[in-house]
Amino acid sequence: MATDRQTTHMMGGCLSSLVGRFYRQPIVSQVATFKYKRYDKSLERFVRGPLHIKRDSSVNTRPGSISVCLALIFLNALIWLAFGIIVAANVHPALPDSPLIKTSMAFLAFVTAAILLSLFYLLSKQNRSAYFIALAILAIVSVVTLFDNFGWVDFIVLVIGLIPLILLIKDRAWYLGVKPEPEENQRAT
Repeated sequence: MATDRQTTHMMGGCLSSLVGRFYRQPIVSQVATFKYKRYDKSLERFVRGPLHIKRDSSVNTRPGSISVCLALIFLNALIWLAFGIIVAANVHPALPDSPLIKTSMAFLAFVTAAILLSLFYLLSKQNRSAYFIALAILAIVSVVTLFDNFGWVDFIVLVIGLIPLILLIKDRAWYLGVKPEPEENQRAT
């Protein structure tokens, strides 16, 4: 029993004898071969999956300290969002009774959370300007945390703000897209 491929080639052979005088290669054979190549590629794509991409592991790898830094920036954004919700809901016990102060504090907390979330996204994409803005924002947030009545919650928020700041400075070559110099050149100078 002939397979589909053999049948197609046999049909191509019959038609090629009719059309062979005008063309060097039979038309049906070319179409059948093209269909089988196309079928093989679609079958291969089906087996490997539609989004199968081979990645070179040496290109654009993210060190673990960068993932920790991004996670802490995201956590910092969630803390500011929660603080904004607490202030807006009038649940915070130590705030003054002035509605203007409460409204402005809630608004600034939401703005800070939005800025930190956008910096989280942009830093994961290695945006140069986001790197410098993140340094400034995290430094400002850390200094502002010191101006409040300093308790254990403020200490935790300060640590969550300072660790990403230190990690940003440590991994500046990755964020700025600059290749770090080899250690031999640094020791020689």
